[in-house]
Amino acid sequence: VAVAAGTDWASLSEEMIYEPLGMTSTSSRHADYMARVNRAASHVPGAGGYVVSDRRQPDAQSPAGGVSSSVNDMARWMAMVLDGGQVGATRLLSAAALSPALSPQMITGAPRDVSARAGTYGFGFNVGTRPTGRVMLSHSGAFSLGASTSIAMIPDLDLGIVVLTNAPPVGAAEAITASFLDRSEIGIDSRDWLDAYGPLMAALSAPVGQLVGVEPPRDAAPAKPSDEYAGRYGNAYFGPATVTASDDGLSLRLGPADGELPMTHWDGNVFVVHPISENQPAGSISRVAFFEDPSGNIVEMRIEHLNENGLGSFLVLE
Repeated sequence: VAVAAGTDWASLSEEMIYEPLGMTSTSSRHADYMARVNRAASHVPGAGGYVVSDRRQPDAQSPAGGVSSSVNDMARWMAMVLDGGQVGATRLLSAAALSPALSPQMITGAPRDVSARAGTYGFGFNVGTRPTGRVMLSHSGAFSLGASTSIAMIPDLDLGIVVLTNAPPVGAAEAITASFLDRSEIGIDSRDWLDAYGPLMAALSAPVGQLVGVEPPRDAAPAKPSDEYAGRYGNAYFGPATVTASDDGLSLRLGPADGELPMTHWDGNVFVVHPISENQPAGSISRVAFFEDPSGNIVEMRIEHLNENGLGSFLVLE
């Protein structure tokens, strides 16, 4: 397919794939999902049970977790995949183009026993083998801000299932999928799947940060005057950040939405903030450390929850 420079790839994908499939409730734009009257809002655990969240904004990760859809639309998509790219009399994808996505391209997990098989991955699909020997194509989506999904297909049986939920991952979506496939092939559940998946998924919603569960030091060193931390900081990857001082203390502002995170003093030049995002579930703590030059001037701020790959250092801007 030849496209012009500046093409809106989201529009192109929907015109080329979603519409020919009759997927009228599917979009790779978050705004389309939010604008739908009949939609399932994302939920997260609250004090009295689950509460509406709707905090996800996945446009930046749209190819990997930003598409919204319905079970009916996903069923149409699965039928196309199982039919090798064909929809009725219309061919949307050639079998040769689809094959690499559905076949092993890399090893994702070494076998834990000599009698076990390695985990493999295609282009967007886990490619595994059922206990019956049949090939299974599958994937899960797990988002702590309120979405958990599971899809599985057995090409040999021309069979597939998709489970969509609007809550954080607890293993329910995967358990339903696994139970359905067991009952389809052998007539009974081979195990308690929710009991198996639950502990694995719990870690995805657990708070993160090196100070989670740590008591603040009782003999903490005092911080500098607030105005010595205040100012603008720059990062080539994340962009600018601003630390502001007020009667209520310090606040950190950063990101496209210029979100504000109140800062609590921890020890010396170390403060903490409590971000809530897809990668920082509720209860997470992020350590924000300031560094001085030999003259005692603040020259750098390092933000823990942005530093997983060593990119979280923000330098003072003149």
